[in-house]
Amino acid sequence: MSRRPRPQASSSTPASSGSPREASAAAWLPFIAALAVWLPSLRGEFLYDDVRMVVNNPVLQDPGNLDALLRFDPARPLLTLSWVASTLLGGLEPWAFHLPNILLHAGCAALVARLVLWLALSRGEATPARQALFAGLFFACTPMAAETVAYVSSRSTGLCAFLGLLFLVLAAGEIQAPRPRRRAGCWLVLLMALATKEEAAAFPVLLVLLDLHGPAHGRLAEVAGRWRLHLAFLLLPVVGFGVRRLVVGSWLPEPVWPHGTWLATQALEFPGYLLRALLPLDPAFHRGAAPASWPPDPRTLLLVGLLIALLAWALRHPRSRLAFAAAWMAAVLAPSSTLVPLKELVVDHRAYTGSLGAAWVAAGALATPGRAPLAAAALIVMTARAVLEQRTLSNDESAWAAAVERNPDAPEAQLGLGLARLHRGDHARARGHFRRVTELAPADPRGWSNLAAALAGERRFAEALAPMQRAVALSPTDSRMLSNLGSLQAQAQRMDLAERTFERAAALSPPAPQALLNLAAIRLSREDAAGAAPLLARAEGLRLPPEQRAQLVRLKDELAALQQRPLSP
Repeated sequence: MSRRPRPQASSSTPASSGSPREASAAAWLPFIAALAVWLPSLRGEFLYDDVRMVVNNPVLQDPGNLDALLRFDPARPLLTLSWVASTLLGGLEPWAFHLPNILLHAGCAALVARLVLWLALSRGEATPARQALFAGLFFACTPMAAETVAYVSSRSTGLCAFLGLLFLVLAAGEIQAPRPRRRAGCWLVLLMALATKEEAAAFPVLLVLLDLHGPAHGRLAEVAGRWRLHLAFLLLPVVGFGVRRLVVGSWLPEPVWPHGTWLATQALEFPGYLLRALLPLDPAFHRGAAPASWPPDPRTLLLVGLLIALLAWALRHPRSRLAFAAAWMAAVLAPSSTLVPLKELVVDHRAYTGSLGAAWVAAGALATPGRAPLAAAALIVMTARAVLEQRTLSNDESAWAAAVERNPDAPEAQLGLGLARLHRGDHARARGHFRRVTELAPADPRGWSNLAAALAGERRFAEALAPMQRAVALSPTDSRMLSNLGSLQAQAQRMDLAERTFERAAALSPPAPQALLNLAAIRLSREDAAGAAPLLARAEGLRLPPEQRAQLVRLKDELAALQQRPLSP
């Protein structure tokens, strides 16, 4: 019986990658393909969190205010700088925010190709340039990138991924040929990634996986021999979280779910993340995933079985590409799927960088001369699906309509579609969605408050008071809810009641800016300059969106005119 030859230790000079033209094409063609596939997203509008992150972002109203820039999202200053750059490029036009997302994705596709080329060379693969090219094209065309590319607020994921992949490209060179200047570049780029998003903490772990699967040929002892290199990078995120603690006041964001429920759900949803990366035809803006149940329901039992089967297979074939893809995806998901229970249980953008592992699997299966037609067909199908998903994400109504179609019993999806239709003036249909939210999640004040807004849009002010009062009862310390109730009372011609409600909202901390402005307007209408002046002064110290800032300017002008008016004899 012939003995399987033992892989040779890595060398500082990897095997030949073919012609320089092939190596260059392996990076540039995925870059160009990503631009071509995702350029349609330039026509997209702002969606969901884009209103908070961009449209109503006070930093973008005065991009030269460095203090406001650093205070807007102190844990992610580089991300805020990228918003400012988009504003300088094209104001608040959506294309100016979509274009950088596309360029970042194209850059990520090129870096994926570079990493796969390095990995294939370090393993002595027969067709490294061809594998790198296909892996880069797979990453460029995968429709699972739709949320990251076509949704402006996912800029954090795209920018963090680009910097993290650039770090891996530089650090991979350090494994085989250490250079002090390049080492300093690795530190700088990783710090920039950490200043963009906390998920950058995964990249030093991904470097260990690249080393183990590539140059070390699965030998842990060889990876341990480079412990100084790896430990230096692994410690950097710890320092980054310490800085976050000093700047923000907390190590991590506040949890939304109980930790036990969160961890169980993330473990059960892991096979789904991996499967969607390997067979990337099911992107979704909102999945409406349910938390893990106890006692387990049939769906939970099925997910448990899939997870056990995946772990068993990976343990039996630790050197396989699929095992690498599973480990890579687990490391990518770890920062967002372990320590911090976030609002959304499952979202596509968390697995964005995890698609590199899937691209490595696909390259091994399809990047051979005899399978070129099959590889081309796969890329064409992926591209078509990506283009369709961009059309879905082109505006908030179509995005949330798709989410409701996928899961009509998801309160968040119904709420999102209702808000989209409310903003378009379709109050009757919006009202139906908000009523559905109150049925699905009766303890959520947002369903009741937006139902009141839809009724108010139909000028049914008296009828709108009851759901708004229900929202306030569910969230009594929310000054915005009280402010909205006061506005409804004023529209229903109950001015004395509205004034008392605005006073309650203004007394809370933080106060609702609209309550301060409306209360000041009431007092100015009574020529009470002394009562209005401190309210306007408080409002001036808050972050105001453009409409409220314009209202503040008008009220200050009224106050000045009132103060300059001569006293009656």
